[in-house]
Amino acid sequence: MDNNRTAKPKAAGRRSTFKDILEDTRVGAARQAWERAKLASLYRKAALNRGYYWAMPVLSEIKCAAARRAYELAPEHVTIGIDDDFHLGLPSIRWAGRGRLHLPAAADLGRWVPCHGARAMTRPTPTPAAGLYLRTA
Repeated sequence: MDNNRTAKPKAAGRRSTFKDILEDTRVGAARQAWERAKLASLYRKAALNRGYYWAMPVLSEIKCAAARRAYELAPEHVTIGIDDDFHLGLPSIRWAGRGRLHLPAAADLGRWVPCHGARAMTRPTPTPAAGLYLRTA
């Protein structure tokens, strides 16, 4: 069993509930989102070196969305802060043992809300595109 999973032993004869399955896969899904964010960051750096400036904003959005998803799924593993080491004042997100990613200064970290754990809220995170497909007239 992977040491990052938080699976609790269940009683003998008890069937897994949907809540148990979600809890068992939560950290793994957060790890995949973190790896997706790291990959988008590497592609963004490669786009800068190759002169593909048009691709950089798209890759930045992918990186921010994946990092946000990792934080929402596993807030106990991911910490958000301001970088004081290399780029002073730049938002930084860290996963202990998996590295650190710098986010754009325009990243709205105040709206990042964990979905699980002690810091979780009861309602889902609002998204800016929530009302795009609703017809008002």
